[in-house]
Amino acid sequence: MSRRREANRAEAIVRGVGAIMLLLLLLGVTQVLPQILNGKDPKEMISTMMLIITGFAMLTGFVVMVGLIVWATVRNRKR
Repeated sequence: MSRRREANRAEAIVRGVGAIMLLLLLLGVTQVLPQILNGKDPKEMISTMMLIITGFAMLTGFVVMVGLIVWATVRNRKR
């Protein structure tokens, strides 16, 4: 497989993982979070939402890095 094709495949994997993480974040914010925050102070709600969003952003970055490492390992084993 050519290097360009491998790069395209790795990019597609990373984008797919990122899209899945974004969908999970949106699901959490729209479905789960309102139930958790029911009846809380608005400032506390915003603070909690920011913590959750920041945590998901960090988790997404970590998953993308792990995906790239796994892809590089698999690619190197095939050679």
